[in-house]
Amino acid sequence: MSPHRLTDLIATAIPFPSGHLFHRRLTPETFVSAVSRLNSLAIQVHRTASLRTSQPDIHTYARQMAEGHIWLNEALLTACEASGTQGMEYTPDAPQQKRLDELQLCDAADFDFDYIRLQNQIYLEIVILCEQFAHKHSHDRLEIYALTMCNYLRFHLEQFAQGVPDRTAQAV
Repeated sequence: MSPHRLTDLIATAIPFPSGHLFHRRLTPETFVSAVSRLNSLAIQVHRTASLRTSQPDIHTYARQMAEGHIWLNEALLTACEASGTQGMEYTPDAPQQKRLDELQLCDAADFDFDYIRLQNQIYLEIVILCEQFAHKHSHDRLEIYALTMCNYLRFHLEQFAQGVPDRTAQAV
């Protein structure tokens, strides 16, 4: 396995999200705040990667994903306006900023792997948040946004891992 193939990096860097049980009292406002902060973090993570990576495929991917998350924040803002929900946040919170700072300061040799690992953590946190919201609320525009976001991020988590053998099979 080449350490710089994007598919290998994504396939081997999917961790369990740190906040898998967060937001037990998920309201439309807390959902909007949390998902918009995670989206803002994703934008900054992808922008950092587009500047730091030396791999052309990762550079292209990171640039495209940053643009995609800008669109996702605009779509969330539109859903908020249509539903009358407040709570958009445009900057990561302190713990999220710490994760971004750690990525920005990591060694160049480790950067690509650390970037994909952090991206996958963020995506899994957003997917779980969106699933929790969609199952608890029938808040039309926000629910549609949550379901769309889940599908979009699942695609990006799974698209590269399909051709890579299972790690447990490799160990046998």
